[in-house]
Amino acid sequence: MNRPTPSSPSRYESWRTSRENRPRPDASTCRFALLTVALSVFGAGFSYAQVIPVPGGLGAIGRGSGYPSQQYYLAMEVYRSGDLANAIEGFDAAIGQTRLDGDGRWIDAIPPYAMLAECHWQLGNLPMAMANIDAALQLAVRHRGWLSRVDFSSALTDAARAPDSSSGWASTGNMRLLAVSSRIPIQRGEIITEQRVAQGGSIESINVVSVDIAEVTRTIAVALHRRRIILGDLSKDLPVPSQVLDATKYPQDLNIPIGRALIGAVRAVGRYADLDDVRALSEAQASATLNGGIHSLTPIVLLCQAETLAASARPTDAVPVALQAAQSAAALGHNEWIGESLALALGCCDANMIPNVLSLAMGAAGSYGRNAQATTLAALLVAAEGAVMTGESARANAFLQQAQSISSRRGFTNPRWTAYGAYVTALLGAATGQSLSDTSGSMRSGLGAINGFTTNQRFRNKVVASNPSLYQLSFVLSTSRPGALDQRTEQRLRYHVGDPPASLWRRDPVEALGWLMQDRTLAGSTLLANAVASSDPKMVLTETDTFLRQAFASTLPLSGRLQNVRTLATVSPTRLEKDANDFLKKPPAVFDALRQAATRAEQAAVADPIDRTTIHALESQAALAILARQTYPQVFLPKLNLEDLKRMPERTAMVVFTVAGNQVLVTLATSDSVVSWSAGNLTQVSSAIGKLLKEIGVGQPRSARQSEKDTWRTLGAELRRQLLAETSFDASRFDQLVVVPTGPLWYLPLEILPAGGEAAELIGDQIRVRYAPTPGLALQPAPLAPMAVENESDAGDMAISTSLFFAPRDTQANKDAIESIIDVAGNVVRLPQTPPVPSGWLSPSVHQLIVAEPRAIDPAKPLDFVMSETDQNSPEGSLAGWLGFPNHGPVSVALPGLRTPVGSGRLGDGNEVFMALTSLHAAGTRDIMLSRWAVGGQSTALVLREFVQELPHIGMLAAWQRAVLLLREAKLDPEAEPLLGNADRDAENFTGDAPLLWSSYLIDAPAPLKPN
Repeated sequence: MNRPTPSSPSRYESWRTSRENRPRPDASTCRFALLTVALSVFGAGFSYAQVIPVPGGLGAIGRGSGYPSQQYYLAMEVYRSGDLANAIEGFDAAIGQTRLDGDGRWIDAIPPYAMLAECHWQLGNLPMAMANIDAALQLAVRHRGWLSRVDFSSALTDAARAPDSSSGWASTGNMRLLAVSSRIPIQRGEIITEQRVAQGGSIESINVVSVDIAEVTRTIAVALHRRRIILGDLSKDLPVPSQVLDATKYPQDLNIPIGRALIGAVRAVGRYADLDDVRALSEAQASATLNGGIHSLTPIVLLCQAETLAASARPTDAVPVALQAAQSAAALGHNEWIGESLALALGCCDANMIPNVLSLAMGAAGSYGRNAQATTLAALLVAAEGAVMTGESARANAFLQQAQSISSRRGFTNPRWTAYGAYVTALLGAATGQSLSDTSGSMRSGLGAINGFTTNQRFRNKVVASNPSLYQLSFVLSTSRPGALDQRTEQRLRYHVGDPPASLWRRDPVEALGWLMQDRTLAGSTLLANAVASSDPKMVLTETDTFLRQAFASTLPLSGRLQNVRTLATVSPTRLEKDANDFLKKPPAVFDALRQAATRAEQAAVADPIDRTTIHALESQAALAILARQTYPQVFLPKLNLEDLKRMPERTAMVVFTVAGNQVLVTLATSDSVVSWSAGNLTQVSSAIGKLLKEIGVGQPRSARQSEKDTWRTLGAELRRQLLAETSFDASRFDQLVVVPTGPLWYLPLEILPAGGEAAELIGDQIRVRYAPTPGLALQPAPLAPMAVENESDAGDMAISTSLFFAPRDTQANKDAIESIIDVAGNVVRLPQTPPVPSGWLSPSVHQLIVAEPRAIDPAKPLDFVMSETDQNSPEGSLAGWLGFPNHGPVSVALPGLRTPVGSGRLGDGNEVFMALTSLHAAGTRDIMLSRWAVGGQSTALVLREFVQELPHIGMLAAWQRAVLLLREAKLDPEAEPLLGNADRDAENFTGDAPLLWSSYLIDAPAPLKPN
């Protein structure tokens, strides 16, 4: 039965109590009949007599009348068969048969609640799983002291227990199974006295009942383990594990070994749930077995121990423990833990250990068949992943096909293992030559299925949380207030905004991939707002850098994991930080193969153009590397290092704009100070920028716009006071200003603001101004881009692509303008080449790319922006294509014809400019020039002619400054300027000094820092 998710455990319990007290004369009988019918389909000869637990079946013997009810054990058999829907019905019915009095339910309700949670875990319904976990554990806490009433003296019988009949694959012949009775006496009630009667309330006289204590303690451990998996480190904050530990203390004077072993096992898992990993390990080692014999809690205790070791510095230590968990589970008939244990073991393996895990998984897959479909499915999937890791793709495909035949059977549903199957499908697709850019294929469908499970898992037509990491993040966000985060909440948000830890990849690659697929922008925004509220300018600076880097990564496949691997595979180690260099000294095999292949391709590309077959092979190897259970250091964009601020030239300033909520904060950083101030409301700032741009003629219809050319100065002076306060930005203080805009500030040419009042010189006339998309990129190039060295020449081939841009209505004049540019450019490659080469694959000899064409960028799909008309039918010519192999981007790129929404008179959010710049940097380009609005005409031809002549020799920033100076002094023909209106046609002595013609362009060229 599908039950609603409660808002709190107490409400859940009261709902259950009221519901189950309603008259239901035949409910249990009907469910029991349904379950019996369901079981009959699992194989010939399967009968109700076989359903009754026998020695070796459930880890306890001698089961008859007692607690829990027989209905519970029947449901357990259904659950272990893999039939989750009927198992839920069975456990729900079992709860209705538990003991109920004035104090609520008793401890016999713990097992069905815990197993309902396991069912919903497998179905991907975490809220319902947590509701049942809390209901089970609250019963353990509410009835504290019950362990002291247990008579453990009769717990261990002399009967011999044979391993489960299906466990031959696990080498269980040498295992000794402890024969723990399922009918252990426990005392209930109390001595009735006159005083007790006077107290009132529910009274029960002393009596002795039989309880399967082994199963009750086992399911407490199951609930504690799953709680840690779902909640992560939140498990410690919510005090249930510590309360359970307090309620399950060893009874005084308990010296019976089996009693201490069962309680010790619960407490070991409780330590694990309470994140006390040191004590969890030591207590697990002491309680997992008793004198070498295994008991009902052995598999779950060993699994917790293995998961703890998986997060350690030596994860391979977890492999034998996880395999022992799988083998002991097989011996006991607890097959539900086999797949989880084998998958963990495989995730922690080194290359030499994989064959053993693969062999065991194959054995398990052949031992259970239809009687345990979920176990067979899990084992086949582990075997398939292991075969991929050993390079046996054909074998992996065979296992995967068998697994798919199970998951597609009518009536079988197990979304969590099916999602793992999607992961293995994607992994095999990469191993057989597919890449992330392929529009079809098993890899794409596999990742799509994982994304569907992570973000669109439905329960009764309602989307429910299925990924533990995202469930945790949602909880943290729901309990945090932006601008008022405590230290623990801040640390947790930072943890979730980062990459999945290695321990998560080892335990559950589906959860790790779901983590990367989810939009975590809100978490980053919360951290940014908290930094702004702190009034610490250095914190604002670093958090802004983090937020912007993550904003870019979030638009890339798997949050930039692919781009990160590409960069690591091709960048020089001298450009990397210590953690990345340490990684490269001992890389995993799957990455090492990629790096070697990328090196060979790069060397070959020096002599001959690279071909699509080679590129696709590299992309396929990169896809395999990103899907492997590995972590990689973040390298594809430089992080801001506050120590680097000290290496900025003395007369250089960096101005960083930050938007938090609807407020704009400005941070000014120099080599010796960092200060911040508020620039007010973003809506007001956007309005002021729009008015200023309109006044200089941007986005206006073809009418009079330049005749009153100084009227914009008043608006500029007002905007300068709003944004820059009273800070002086002139030649008396600075030589260079680096601007990191955000939002609509990307459309503002800061150069046209007066340095003081409206009569003062413009900032651009006083100092050099350059731009950067992140504070980190403001100080140094991306790792794939060449380092900027002062006075170094970037002489090399220059590729130029042109169109009817300079004289749209005069073909000959346009041709003459193009030829005038090419004549002074030096070594020129005219695009398109024959045969055509995508701009993303230009030879390493091409150092500069000039695209003098009007090119519109779609703000909704900035990575689809195609660099030039010659790239129109080539995916490698888009920004997304540039981010791929072979990573041979030119040193500099100029896009003087880029069109953004501001050219049509609309202020966007600036994301298209941010994405264009950041993508080119990540692809290996160091220096970039682009336009905010396309100008064209004679002015663009003139400025480009001067620019390309000096670009290879003095660098982009100096070359552009020189070109703009010449443009602003040059006389122009108003008829040759497409943006000028009719009133300017007859203007005499018209020059390029109009801001409309020269302020569109921004330069993003990192300058060298002072040596350490």
